[in-house]
Amino acid sequence: MSSKKRTYVEIGSKCLDLSDELWLQIIQFCYGNQLGSIAIDNMFQQLPLVSKYFHQLCIHYVQHIPQDFCAYDGEETMQLIACACRNRVKLSSFKTLQHDGTAIWINAVVHLFKMCNLRELQSLDILKITNADSVFDECLGTSTRLNGIPYSAMKKKINDHHYLHSSLANIFYHKVPPLKKLAITIQRNKWPHSLLEVVSETIEELKLDVFHRHESRITSAEEGEQFIQYLSNTIENMTRLKKLNICIWFPAGLCIQSKTLEEIDVTRFPLYASVAECVCPSLKMITCMHHGDKSAVRPLVPFRPDELKFTPEDVELVNDFSCVNLDCAQVLRRDKTFVGMDVPGACIIRYASFKN
Repeated sequence: MSSKKRTYVEIGSKCLDLSDELWLQIIQFCYGNQLGSIAIDNMFQQLPLVSKYFHQLCIHYVQHIPQDFCAYDGEETMQLIACACRNRVKLSSFKTLQHDGTAIWINAVVHLFKMCNLRELQSLDILKITNADSVFDECLGTSTRLNGIPYSAMKKKINDHHYLHSSLANIFYHKVPPLKKLAITIQRNKWPHSLLEVVSETIEELKLDVFHRHESRITSAEEGEQFIQYLSNTIENMTRLKKLNICIWFPAGLCIQSKTLEEIDVTRFPLYASVAECVCPSLKMITCMHHGDKSAVRPLVPFRPDELKFTPEDVELVNDFSCVNLDCAQVLRRDKTFVGMDVPGACIIRYASFKN
């Protein structure tokens, strides 16, 4: 055997002497931990060809190193879900990106959470399932389609959307994942909402869209007030909640009570919705769009034209999870009286406005 070949054999033997834990660290460094990414695909295409040991190492990797799961539209995501279920992958996060939430796909997602390891699941983002912007158009009667689905099919879609939430609540109740971040769209007439209640003791960041349907419109003011009270109680019961990004797509005055909340974002509130009451002793900032006397957070005495000084800032908009450069102005609570705002004097009331 030539000296060159002997060197290769010696190097190969030394590599095989490495522990599984060290190999997992090497794989994580080289391929990352996002299921569905090109890097992870390459890992499963390349390493198993080396030996049976490396094939088992790939499976061992996704079973023991928490993975981020990004779900897109299409057959590839369904195949990825099937692969994750077979290998009982350990999940650290799950996020849907612009998915219409068909019944088949939602059932596949429910099966994914049943089969996978959720012991380190910290982030769940299913806000895109039944996108609130499209639902809002339908609620106003300005559109007859929802993400390309005819109106006749919407009721089935919405039922499936709620089925996903209730199914996940049942799974989480038994598996108890340490979920810290949740982004979700819910219906106003579907309450009490089991998923919000199941994760109430662990959630630190919540992004929530609430909408209603024509066929399920609340028929009395009393029922509307009951829902707003339920929503307020649900938020108050989240004992670790630090950040809240919320939008209600119907006329209402939201009441927010929390001992732990530090940041509130209501930039997506429509003109007919407002923060009627905010009792948050730990609040540091609340952000809303500036619509004059129709702003979600309203001063008792309207601002003078020169009272708000706007400067460019990056503001995250929840509809696309990207930062948009807006003009923003800040006012300390102690410097002005606001309707229903029972918050510290040092709390910043931030108003955002799209550039002219």
